[in-house]
Amino acid sequence: MRFPLRATALVLVLPLSLGACSWLGIGGGSSTPAPKPAPTTETKPVAKAPEKAAVKAPEKAPAKAPAKAPAAKAPAPSPKPGSGLSDANIAAIVVAANNADILYADLALAKSKDTEIRAFATMVKKDHESINEAAVALVTRLKVKPADNQISFDLRDDAETKRLMFRDLEGFAFDSAYAANEVSYHTSVLGAIDAALIPSAQNAELKTLLVEVRPAVQAHLDHARTLAAAKTRRRR
Repeated sequence: MRFPLRATALVLVLPLSLGACSWLGIGGGSSTPAPKPAPTTETKPVAKAPEKAAVKAPEKAPAKAPAKAPAAKAPAPSPKPGSGLSDANIAAIVVAANNADILYADLALAKSKDTEIRAFATMVKKDHESINEAAVALVTRLKVKPADNQISFDLRDDAETKRLMFRDLEGFAFDSAYAANEVSYHTSVLGAIDAALIPSAQNAELKTLLVEVRPAVQAHLDHARTLAAAKTRRRR
């Protein structure tokens, strides 16, 4: 009896298939081979990425205080008139001051017809000539030669300016101008005596002379003020 070809092939293949299934553990075999352990994959430690150094925010520079405007310098104090005056300088100032008022008195005696003006001019001329004589005698004895300085130069320059001004005045205009100038002149001289001459004098005799002269200068000033007040209004 002949089997068909397909049946023969199925018969041959089936035992092989069953054997293979037994070996693979598929089907009903009692001894199942132990499963092979799954290959362990060695996990290599993952290298950590190097930690980035924390980037610090740039430190802010401390805020600078706004620059203060330089303080305005205070003006330098003006030197006192007597700063650095020597006895020789003082002698020159005394002579120049006396000569200035003698010049004014000579102008008054030459131009004014007012009896009060003439009397005052005569008095101050005599007093200033006496002071000059005493001052010259003292510095000659002390062997101190008068040394001109800015103050003595200014006194002479001012006297010349006033002389030119008075030259063009007549009558009441001259009298009132002369009296007013005597107030201004003696105020300045008295201030110089107190602030410069007496404090700066080193020689005791020179200092004494200045102290003794001061009351006469004060008396001239008081008289000049009275005279000036009377000559501000023209008499009718």
